[in-house]
Amino acid sequence: MRTDYVSFNDVQQGTVPADPLLSMPALPVTSLKEEVTESALHSQVHQLLPGAHYRCQMRNFNADLGAKLRGISGRIYSHRSVSKAFFRHAKGLSPEEKQAFIQAKLGTMEQEIKWLYDTYTELVGCGKTVASSLDDLNAKWAQWRAESSVQHLLSVAEVLAELHCADIVKGTKLSIQADINAFQDLAVALQQWELSEYTEELSGFYRSSFAGVKSLQQRLERYQKMDEMLYSVLSTLMDVYEARGPRGGALGKLLPHRHAILKSLPVLLYLLHAQNGKSLERKAVARAVAVLKKNPVLPLVGDAWMSSLGLLSTIEEFETKFRIRA
Repeated sequence: MRTDYVSFNDVQQGTVPADPLLSMPALPVTSLKEEVTESALHSQVHQLLPGAHYRCQMRNFNADLGAKLRGISGRIYSHRSVSKAFFRHAKGLSPEEKQAFIQAKLGTMEQEIKWLYDTYTELVGCGKTVASSLDDLNAKWAQWRAESSVQHLLSVAEVLAELHCADIVKGTKLSIQADINAFQDLAVALQQWELSEYTEELSGFYRSSFAGVKSLQQRLERYQKMDEMLYSVLSTLMDVYEARGPRGGALGKLLPHRHAILKSLPVLLYLLHAQNGKSLERKAVARAVAVLKKNPVLPLVGDAWMSSLGLLSTIEEFETKFRIRA
């Protein structure tokens, strides 16, 4: 029977004995005469559990970032062409009337193009944030890898998966290219060359395949090498996906975040290869490619689907070694 109960006198004097049954030291008790602030308690907990505090913060941050990217994908997916829906060729107009008609069409489409540009800058900004968060995780990885939380790494996978989805869905919308081309033709007809150059940048981004992931890879080159961290994340996700239940069944196929893992694997493999070309020989890479081959088609957004191997098929080494085709 324990006899070391805390008395009121102990609390007043701040001499509370440490509990030997606890795995971490007891927090110092502030005198009742002092004001116990939330920030002071938060600071004490942060000093005792820095890794847990960081992972909790980043899980919430990644959840918000993933939701933002998901919203961008949804907005792009729901885009409908303005140029095809409202504009018809005007016949029998005088040169002055035709000029005024073209100017009216340009003004109508200007808001549409501005929306596309805002979406473009928002997606690029998310890519910068992802690069910065991966660099931050890499800086802390050597210190806290033993404490790595599966839930934290799953939140990282969700962000990479949503970036992958947004990157693909923007290239599938022919309506976006139709509107950009129509706006560019109108700008050229009115000799507004600044607007024409403005749309060329937009067209290149929305038309190019995997521009977001490639931009992320280029940004990571500015930071310290993180191939070991990326490989550890990849290996952990594969362990989660391939985990077996008590009856030998694959638990990963039943997980709610199954598709997030599968969509993040191509991005991780792409970034890992860019960081270290010799990583293709490592075991977890072959495991990941094998899983993607078994799941060649994944849900994208709405009723759209995506190829799980599309990104990797752009790398010749992957095609040669693993014989993949998108």
